[in-house]
Amino acid sequence: MKTDADRLDEVMRRGRRIYRPAFTVYYMKQTPAPRPRIVAGQKVDKRAAARNKIRRRIRVILQKNLSANTGVIIIARKPILDLSFQQIKSELGSILNQIK
Repeated sequence: MKTDADRLDEVMRRGRRIYRPAFTVYYMKQTPAPRPRIVAGQKVDKRAAARNKIRRRIRVILQKNLSANTGVIIIARKPILDLSFQQIKSELGSILNQIK
């Protein structure tokens, strides 16, 4: 039986990628799908509060737009700090619609 970590490793290795200036999305259709992962490292911002804010914003968007059988990993990059919630929502929403 595969663990959640094994499934996420498989998404990183075998999944497809979509690059945007603000983030990279790795995805793969899986059953059962692992929980979505959001990575915002210290390269994005040294302050934990800013990184957590980014994670919360992305998590809200994923809850409303992600299909149930898709493993997703989102890696945030520094330009995401300059985007408003609506801009992140539109960019990430268009990617998630592509994935469906």
